[in-house]
Amino acid sequence: MPLSFQHSCSAPIGIRQSEVEAKLQSLLARAIAWAQRHQHPIIASLSFPLDQFAPFHLFAVLQHLELSHRFFWLHGQECLIGAGTSLVLEAQGADVHRILKQKWEAAREQVVALGDEQVTDVLPTFLGGFRFDPQARHTSSAWRHFPDGALILPQVVFRSTQGGCSLTINHSITPEDTVLTCESAIHLVLDRIFQISASLAQDALFRSGMVSRDVDTSQEEPWKQLVSDAVRAIRQGTMSKVVLARSMRVNARSQSSFDIPSLVYRLHQQAPLSYIFAMQFQETAFVGATPEQLVAAQAGKIRTMSLAGSALRGQTVETDARIGQALLTSRKDREEHAIVT
Repeated sequence: MPLSFQHSCSAPIGIRQSEVEAKLQSLLARAIAWAQRHQHPIIASLSFPLDQFAPFHLFAVLQHLELSHRFFWLHGQECLIGAGTSLVLEAQGADVHRILKQKWEAAREQVVALGDEQVTDVLPTFLGGFRFDPQARHTSSAWRHFPDGALILPQVVFRSTQGGCSLTINHSITPEDTVLTCESAIHLVLDRIFQISASLAQDALFRSGMVSRDVDTSQEEPWKQLVSDAVRAIRQGTMSKVVLARSMRVNARSQSSFDIPSLVYRLHQQAPLSYIFAMQFQETAFVGATPEQLVAAQAGKIRTMSLAGSALRGQTVETDARIGQALLTSRKDREEHAIVT
């Protein structure tokens, strides 16, 4: 199995270091030759195979590096973990998607993918996201570090798919660079990752109590009123379905007690079948778990998923079948599913 979810894994990052060093020199020489031939700087995307990596341990390791962005995405045996910044594409306003598309197309001319023969299918991966409604004004300072749209090419990307694991290094190269200078810069980052990985206590993700029970309840009455207004609108026929959301503020016991990798790990423990994600921009992190996939595009095909009308699983096959049949014949659940779909 490419991913190891055991916190006691003896080799959290399985890499043949001597092989990587030899291949790194070869790939850097090719990248520099490419930059010299075209006489302009490039970002070389260098990929190598890995035996395995422990995702939660690795994400915890990356917290100890002074890197501006960190990313985590996990579903089943598929995983993407990125850190650092090689290229940032950002946009604001209602036209954010078109602007970022143009920037991404231009960026493709800058990035050159050079992979080991075992990972020829690994392409440069931009990580980021979009605001649902770029025309709406921000109502919380929590989002101040997040633009309306951002695509970031991380400095390092660890990837796991059904086909295996890989490490991608995205490094800026000019025609004047040498293999030695580029290799030294890359080793500064990789050596630090492996040093921290070897020394970090792997049970750090299991410490108890990240936050206190001091929860801000000042918004409780406005929330109840909002629910009442939504119910009234549905009964009057002006709305057919409303999805309400509210924020809840909890207080950490200390600055260090609120640990993002621990939170990601706990989310996975509670919802192992969900998509687990974390996006860290400077001091702010957007972390979550969702059973739904908004959209996936692969090989010219787009796939989406809507989830509505659900129930708890039964203890037996017979109970499961009975619950499923009840959902299929439930007018409420069928209407809700039709709206979401």
